[in-house]
Amino acid sequence: VLIPVLFVWIYFYTQGIVEDFIFYAWTYNTVYYLPSQSLSIRLLNNVKLLGEFFIDKPLLLVGIILASISLIRDTYHNFPNPWKFFASHQVGLFIWLGASLVGSLAGGRAFVHYLIPSMIPMSLVLAQEWDRWLQKIGNGKRTSLWAMLVLSLVIPSAYNLYIHVETMKIDYSTSEYDQAISYVHEMTSSDEKIFVWGFAPQIYVLSERRPASRFSFCNPLTGHLPAATEEMENTDQYIVPFAWDSLKVDFEAHPPTYIIDLQPTHLWSYGKYPLQKYPFWQRYLTHYEADSNFQSQYPDEKIVLYHRK
Repeated sequence: VLIPVLFVWIYFYTQGIVEDFIFYAWTYNTVYYLPSQSLSIRLLNNVKLLGEFFIDKPLLLVGIILASISLIRDTYHNFPNPWKFFASHQVGLFIWLGASLVGSLAGGRAFVHYLIPSMIPMSLVLAQEWDRWLQKIGNGKRTSLWAMLVLSLVIPSAYNLYIHVETMKIDYSTSEYDQAISYVHEMTSSDEKIFVWGFAPQIYVLSERRPASRFSFCNPLTGHLPAATEEMENTDQYIVPFAWDSLKVDFEAHPPTYIIDLQPTHLWSYGKYPLQKYPFWQRYLTHYEADSNFQSQYPDEKIVLYHRK
């Protein structure tokens, strides 16, 4: 656990941005992201998240329930000898699972990818419990053993294969930003940088152009917080205090060749964040002009490209 954390820490230290690392890894989440929703809403989101997750994966739920019953039974039998009990790796797996669930649910958002850290201990708990049941059945009738193997292996594998085939039909190399992406890629060289105003960091990847600032998306600059501030007209209270100063420093070091303004698309709630609202952009855009060639090539495109004069 500590070795990868140490390598990450060394990298940020050598780059001289440890303060940024601490802020965005801890302070931003605890001071801005979490308080944007009440405790009651976060708890309801957690119930919804776990409910949807286990409804989609009933075998996992059954296995964890059976493993929990086994753990309670073993606790009762080993009560006179607690050291032997706590030394078992069954307890270790449950401690791991509990700790990972605390981390996964701490954000209070009903996004299934938040549960990724919990899936490994969940799977190991299920595997251990399934192994115990297979050993019991294996000592009995062979037909029952094969039935359990089919239930535990063939059916889930077939289901996952079906999901995988459906997923492979999706072309992730395309997006609603394709025209702007192809244009920027054509009009810039690989050493030029761009800046995307909005919440679409995939534009940097798909256009193969590096960001001109540390902000791969603009939520720290606008105060937009997914699943929390969509209905709020003014989110200035969630703007990171030094974010705009950081953007100025980054742009002075390497000004973007293109500024890609996604506000007119209204995607990801960014319709309420026009560039003209912010004093920084009112000053900085004097160095830029709207790319009329892009607009003439794609007259139906809502995205606005600003090219450095």
